[in-house]
Amino acid sequence: MINFLVKYSKSEGLKELLVHPTLEEAVSEQFYYERNNYDDDLVVVALQADSLETLMKTHSRFFWVNYACK
Repeated sequence: MINFLVKYSKSEGLKELLVHPTLEEAVSEQFYYERNNYDDDLVVVALQADSLETLMKTHSRFFWVNYACK
């Protein structure tokens, strides 16, 4: 499985997609952002999937493009 950390802006869409060697590291970084994030627009989640393609299918809301905000 691949361990992803997704940083997502509710108003702008995907901000950053990182890959971590372990799920524990991804979750640790997620917790760090939850404790230190003061931006209500930013969502940070740790996810696991067998491929990026699977992640994009199962969590498609993180990969949409909001052209109205561009």
